[in-house]
Amino acid sequence: MPLIDLACAPKELLHHLNIYHYGVTAFISIIFILFFALAILLRHKLILSAILFLLSFLSAGPSIIGGYILTEDIIRRVEVSDFHVKRLRFVKAFVVTGTIRNDGKINFKKIYVKVKFVKKTDSKLSEFRNFYSPTNEQIFVINEPLAVGESKEFKFLADTTNIKNPNSLIIYTVYKAF
Repeated sequence: MPLIDLACAPKELLHHLNIYHYGVTAFISIIFILFFALAILLRHKLILSAILFLLSFLSAGPSIIGGYILTEDIIRRVEVSDFHVKRLRFVKAFVVTGTIRNDGKINFKKIYVKVKFVKKTDSKLSEFRNFYSPTNEQIFVINEPLAVGESKEFKFLADTTNIKNPNSLIIYTVYKAF
């Protein structure tokens, strides 16, 4: 499930911006300035000027967010395989195992794995809402470096002692690499 979710502090996110992020932001800013200048220059043609003015602000807002998401998807792509969740018999916990692979363009120093326990429902809308307000969530950090094209196995113990009925949950994982 591709999802942009930050399992870290905003300070760490800003620290890990690279030249690609600045390049995308500069390109989108140039497009904004170009459309805005054309709208001012063509102010006598009202409809064309209004369209260019609207395009300039549409390129400034959503495009920067979309550019960031696209850049992150290309540069810091993570592929997970052999993902298994197994419930322990005598303890209220789950063992989460899998193999994580760096399919991005840069080496990773740290990978955050967020495990979310979400209530199981029949409605897709309720499940979507529950995803953003999970019953329990835990963050695990893999502090080992991971080179481009390299794979590593991981294993975590996700504690569910404060959940009344762990059998009625769906487990989602979200990955963020730096």
